[in-house]
Amino acid sequence: MTITFAAAAAVASIAVPASGTIVPGRGMAGVSLRMSEAQVRARIGAPVRITRTRGALGSVVTRMQYRLLDVDLEKLGSRPIVVRVTTRRSGERTASGVGIGSPISAVARLPGARCWREARRRYCSVGNRDKPLSRFTLFWIGETEHVTLIFVSLVVNS
Repeated sequence: MTITFAAAAAVASIAVPASGTIVPGRGMAGVSLRMSEAQVRARIGAPVRITRTRGALGSVVTRMQYRLLDVDLEKLGSRPIVVRVTTRRSGERTASGVGIGSPISAVARLPGARCWREARRRYCSVGNRDKPLSRFTLFWIGETEHVTLIFVSLVVNS
């Protein structure tokens, strides 16, 4: 019985990350992928601004903008859900301490991390961005070889 409770508690902590925590492929800043707009508001409050745009395939993308944090929702199935959480907040960190300002070497040590260069930019990722509805976390690496932007996303076709 104790083992079952401990396992359930561990799963619950992964499903909805605490504020200040990045869980690659799951969420960050208290927001998990697949949450509804109402769940996001209940978790982190009202956004500073909301914008709506059209994705590449014509679907509506709702962006809830907070200070140094954006939450994108897109309709998958019957309702809009969180498909991407983007941050520039220095307080958001993985369990091992990787976040904005971390060196590329720290990101490369994350389980499943892959780093590469495209033109003059560098990136590291965890997850698969080639399969629809897979979970993907991207770390943008700046000119100083440190993380400048992080997003946790659900791969959609828009």
